[in-house]
Amino acid sequence: MAQQSTFAARDAIANGGGTALDSRPGMVTRRYGLRAKLAAAFMAGTLLAGSSARADGAGTDRAAAQALFDHAKELMAEGRANQACPMLEESQRLDPASGTLINLAHCYEQQGRTATAWSTFLEAAAVARVAGQLERERAARLRATALAPRLPKIVIDVAAKDTPGLEISRDGSLVGKAQWGVPIPLDRGEHRVSASAPGRRPWEKVLFVKDTAATELVSVPELEKPPASDTSSDRFGTQRTWALIAGAVGTAGIATGTVFGFLSKSKRDDASQYCYDSSCSTQLGVDLKADAMAYGNVATIAFIAGASALAGGAVLWLTAKPQAPVSVGVGPHRIVVGVAW
Repeated sequence: MAQQSTFAARDAIANGGGTALDSRPGMVTRRYGLRAKLAAAFMAGTLLAGSSARADGAGTDRAAAQALFDHAKELMAEGRANQACPMLEESQRLDPASGTLINLAHCYEQQGRTATAWSTFLEAAAVARVAGQLERERAARLRATALAPRLPKIVIDVAAKDTPGLEISRDGSLVGKAQWGVPIPLDRGEHRVSASAPGRRPWEKVLFVKDTAATELVSVPELEKPPASDTSSDRFGTQRTWALIAGAVGTAGIATGTVFGFLSKSKRDDASQYCYDSSCSTQLGVDLKADAMAYGNVATIAFIAGASALAGGAVLWLTAKPQAPVSVGVGPHRIVVGVAW
């Protein structure tokens, strides 16, 4: 009841303008009047063209902010906070005001984002205090105080705080060391806490915060160093790795020779229709015979290169020093690789 009566009170409006509280509980409205000095300045017509353009732009922003604010209030009255909150955020961006902040905090509260609502009420109280709006400051602080006991919190406990380059993030935002071990208010819903450091395996935990006053403890373990990379050189040794490469090259050479061998035979068969022994009756026959010889040469070279590579690979493989057998064991938290000599 104390909060409702606070929000029902109106600010005293002086000099024909200012900002007033709405009579509806929990809601604040904006009201603009034409101040005497501003009216006199416009009537005098002494503003420069550039200044006038800036004033027109500011006036447009204020008008847009008011329209967004009014529409957002209607949506909130209908329980459509998800649509109202973005409008209030944009209204506050266009024309910052403590009244908009209070309504925005109330909108966040309707969404169930109690932590964000709490911090926004405190922000509104600070803005109102600077503006000399003491009644509005008091109202915002009362709302923040009422929300405080309902805030869910998380505590991030870091096991190895001295890990070089260690970074902790929450929902993609960096969590500074000053926050480690401190209860931090958080909105309900899914959140991700992750940790990373140079030369260490990253770690992440997903948690779901409920809309209660409970405190969730997130324990970040010491980050593990990654195991040694398991490359082909580690498995086979350098010499046998080169043997495998030579084998692949040799296989490709044999395949290439085979393809060009078939092409050469095909051209030779076509040329036989126009050529007898070493002479050809037409230019087409001459061309086909030349193509057959060219393809045949490529096939021969490819066969020789492929066979040489295969032979070299076989020698490298057979003469390589045998590698030590590798044993793999699976533990509760890691994989252990051992080498027996």
